Amino acid sequence: MLAVDSYELEMLANAFAMYEECARVCNESGVSMSFTNDKGGVYQQIRPEYTVMKNEYGNILKHSGKFGLNPGDRDKIFKGLKDEGKKKKGFDTDGNLKIAK
Repeated sequence: MLAVDSYELEMLANAFAMYEECARVCNESGVSMSFTNDKGGVYQQIRPEYTVMKNEYGNILKHSGKFGLNPGDRDKIFKGLKDEGKKKKGFDTDGNLKIAK
């Protein structure tokens, strides 16, 4: 695993942790909260945790495919592994040109 992959996996793990924490708060307390202003008026507002949860869900979707955590992306990864056995010209991970033999 390359260092950049490790970093991205850490970001995915962090997104899962943040999502779980915010989902727990929203499940226990609801997605909105009520406030009373100085004049006695009551209004509702979406919880900040709900907004964070939505953002982290987007991050999970963005990063999870790179690790094959959904069926469509898993198929792409396995197809790539099958194609890897075929000889072709290209660049390796170090940027060096490799030529098929």
